[in-house]
Amino acid sequence: MSKKGAVLSNTSFPDTAERKQMEKQKAFTLKVLERLNWGGEMVGLLHDILVLFKKFSACDAVGIRLREKEDFPYYAYDGFVEGHVAAESRLCARDLNGQLLKDEIGNPILECMCGNIISGRFDPSKPFFTEGGSFWTNSTTDLLASTNEEDRQARTRNRCNGEGYESVALIPLKSEEGTVGLLQLNDKQRNRFTPELIKFYEGLGESVGIILASRRAEEELRGYRDHLTELVEERTTEPAKTNEELRNEITERKWAEETLRESESKFRAIFNNVTDGMLVADVETKKFIMGNDTICNMLGYSHDEIENLGVMDIHPEEDLPHVVEEFEKQLRCETNISLDIPVKRKGGSVFYADINDTQITLGNKLYLVGNFRDITERKRAEEEIRDKNEQLEARNDELQAANKKIREAQEQLIRSEKLVAIGQLAGAVGHELRNPLGAMKNAVYYIKGKVAKNELGQKEPRVMEFLDIVDDEINISNKIINDLLGFSRVQKPSVSPAKIEKVIEDALSHIPIPENIKLAKKLDTDLPEVEIDPDQIHQVFVNIITNAVQAMPEGGKLTIDAREKGRFLDVEVADTGCGIPGESLNKIFDPLFTTRAKGIGLGLAVCKAIIDRHEGHIEVESEVGKGTTFTVKLPLKREQKSNIGGK
Repeated sequence: MSKKGAVLSNTSFPDTAERKQMEKQKAFTLKVLERLNWGGEMVGLLHDILVLFKKFSACDAVGIRLREKEDFPYYAYDGFVEGHVAAESRLCARDLNGQLLKDEIGNPILECMCGNIISGRFDPSKPFFTEGGSFWTNSTTDLLASTNEEDRQARTRNRCNGEGYESVALIPLKSEEGTVGLLQLNDKQRNRFTPELIKFYEGLGESVGIILASRRAEEELRGYRDHLTELVEERTTEPAKTNEELRNEITERKWAEETLRESESKFRAIFNNVTDGMLVADVETKKFIMGNDTICNMLGYSHDEIENLGVMDIHPEEDLPHVVEEFEKQLRCETNISLDIPVKRKGGSVFYADINDTQITLGNKLYLVGNFRDITERKRAEEEIRDKNEQLEARNDELQAANKKIREAQEQLIRSEKLVAIGQLAGAVGHELRNPLGAMKNAVYYIKGKVAKNELGQKEPRVMEFLDIVDDEINISNKIINDLLGFSRVQKPSVSPAKIEKVIEDALSHIPIPENIKLAKKLDTDLPEVEIDPDQIHQVFVNIITNAVQAMPEGGKLTIDAREKGRFLDVEVADTGCGIPGESLNKIFDPLFTTRAKGIGLGLAVCKAIIDRHEGHIEVESEVGKGTTFTVKLPLKREQKSNIGGK
């Protein structure tokens, strides 16, 4: 509480995953305490508080009981089933003659579970009672079925259950003198409460109880003052009253004022004992008018020193523009929490805090109440988490790299096994088909000769056309058989030093290049020799260049580029043809995979097998509509590798 009796919040925002819920609770707490701070008549005050509780809890029915003489009737309520308040408003037990029943020490006996909580009859070992003296259940039906009156500490009327309320919470409103009232929350749905929520309500209930007790004391004091005023007026007109009566009235007034001072003292005790630091600042001067014990310990200043400081004195100079900006934003209600704000201690050291502010008015003057939560431990924990995450990410990268190597090895093993199986099949089938195709080719040749000399060739010219088609198809079949046999005969290369330029030229001499395709050769001068099997590498380039030519039926450009690059001699064969779709790029080296109508998809598989046996690499890049580039990387001779390493 401030010097002028304003209530200050001690709720703060957490730094956990529950931040949103805690922010909601914080905002609700501030609304309740601010409304209590405004004052006003008790009836209107309780009604406003009740509206806030009903909206926050979303319960069907809420009510507040307060002491009235010896009983605790409902002072404010909303949402209860018709007839509930009339039947349950009074808690005092009475005998058949309507007389109050009292316990052995003369206190009225309060009935039902509400009476338990107000009278302090509870057993915290039971799951439906708390250490703070509250009662709560998420199913009154289950509770009544599983407990007896002894467990429940009293005979219960069970009206709440009879009216269909399953979730019920009874929170005591306490002051220093004891329980002054009760907050009741009822809902017809089950499972509306949690232990954390009940604990939150208990903490808020203590603040509400103290404030309500203070408000009632203030009302009593005003009543006494009004009464004294009336007495003074009466004495002016009726001087017959005795001095003894006046002394009694003065005594009553002093008692009321003392009660008010005690209430203010209790509020100050709450302010000084909250776990977060709190400062109250004048929004115009940005000077502090008070701080609690916690903030004094955080900053290293005494209370007197705090009251001589301002916002500019407790933050590093270089951070003041940001701090002032946050102060102004909170003043404009653009935000109610500023995160990671540097705070300077008396000795000059700096710690970081989350600062939550709320506005209050004292004596028609506006102030900001700052709630400081030291986040040093949180930042340390976050740093540790970041370090652990980096370690996990590094480990994950290592595992992914290892998995990639394993997958590549598995794919290579599968490909090798497939190649062996296809090779064995290709060898057997190739020999079986070559002989009949040879006989067919000889027969076509013989028939073409006879038809050319016969009148049939002149009368039916299409006969010769069909014979040419058969001859072409036999040639295509022979090529497929040659590919099969070549695939099955790929052996370990017989390497010897060779010039790559000569191998490329020999390959080009075996491939007819159409006139609509422009050939560009970019071969570096003085290329080093490479240790290769010239015949096998010749076959590789024939296959790749043939594919490039076939990819440009409408013409284009064929570029062959050879150059020394690191430990390899790179040969690039690029075309400007149709390109290869992305979904096919990873499959083009698989045996029997082809995108063409003619062919069986062994050419590139043979190329890869040959290059792998040369301990080299073959790579491909392609873009649909723009063309394809194959790169053959052949390792240089050992003595040349060492020379390159020395360059």
